[in-house]
Amino acid sequence: MSRKRKQYSSEFKAKVALAALKNEETVAQLAARYEVHPTMIHTWKRNLLEGAANIFCRNPYTASAIPKTRRITSAWKITLKYSRWSMRIGSRENRDGKQGRN
Repeated sequence: MSRKRKQYSSEFKAKVALAALKNEETVAQLAARYEVHPTMIHTWKRNLLEGAANIFCRNPYTASAIPKTRRITSAWKITLKYSRWSMRIGSRENRDGKQGRN
């Protein structure tokens, strides 16, 4: 039986990240209180700090408004998409025993 991954709302992530920034409790204590993994708290805290300057940005759709980790992930997905596409073309050519169109 497969378990569905739990998804947290943006409000919840912000609340936990702000609590982590206050340093009133340790990350382990916050993780126990909110029932999340400590790594997630560190990630949310880092994303909050990276994106904090964009709150005051005039154009929220600039490249700097997107956190660096998300830009890298998007670029990786695009690369992966095109590499799969080229693999399919290559496998089709090999399956037919023909060279591709020149």
